Amino acid sequence: GDLFIITLTGLNFGRSLEDRHKVRVRVGSRYCNQSSIRLINFANSAYSEVTAALPFGAGISLPVVVEVDGQESDENQVARFSYYSPAVISTTPTPAIGGVTYITGGNFGPIGPVFQVLVAGSP
Repeated sequence: GDLFIITLTGLNFGRSLEDRHKVRVRVGSRYCNQSSIRLINFANSAYSEVTAALPFGAGISLPVVVEVDGQESDENQVARFSYYSPAVISTTPTPAIGGVTYITGGNFGPIGPVFQVLVAGSP
């Protein structure tokens, strides 16, 4: 899938490159890959930036939380993220009763039982 990077600007993310390993970023209940996290400090400023590759996921207006050495930022209405809606590109034909259809598309979310497929409004 596509790799999307999220950039967060704030305070107390760490002051040195060595602090990067103490930083975690969570979107909803899923953590960004630790190896993707970058910490950027601005000269002559208390502010810093954290960038991270978003985890695969699904959802609307999910809270984005930065965790530094176990201490979490407050959840608020500004730090929110919404994934793109699912999109079906094509399906394979099936008999009227029973059978298997293959659905091609994108933005179906993470692998696992987190979504439901409906055909003509029925599971």
